[in-house]
Amino acid sequence: MEDVGIEENYKLTSPSSKSAPIFSIRFHPQKDLRMFYATGPLGLIYMSRLRSQTFQCVATEDNQTMAMDINSSGDRLVTGGNDLKIRFYDPKTMQLMLVYGSLCSFMFVYVLLRLFTFIYARLCLLMLVYVCLCLLFAYYSFTVAYARLW
Repeated sequence: MEDVGIEENYKLTSPSSKSAPIFSIRFHPQKDLRMFYATGPLGLIYMSRLRSQTFQCVATEDNQTMAMDINSSGDRLVTGGNDLKIRFYDPKTMQLMLVYGSLCSFMFVYVLLRLFTFIYARLCLLMLVYVCLCLLFAYYSFTVAYARLW
């Protein structure tokens, strides 16, 4: 684990002297540990103790890490990034335990979502036509009933 400096604008600086914004920060659920994790677009996962002025780079990924979370028991850390994969880590050792997903499975989901959106749009259009026809029928019925009164 490497120490990482903090610049004055509070961007993390990686060991290669690149700075980047933070996309996700998660506190460890075990309050007695007093630590948190942070990640950003460089694919680095940082760990720091509260009231500490240093961060440690505890893991690296070969993509932009966009999201991160830790489960309630504190024994699984999960990240998601631009490569469309979900990675599970053991927070104690920061060893990669599981990589879930692939481009094919996400493309399948993408195609299904596009298909669902197409069908949903057509259903919405049909519902709009149905509502318009109901309103026209109601207007016609009202007009006929009103004309009979006079």
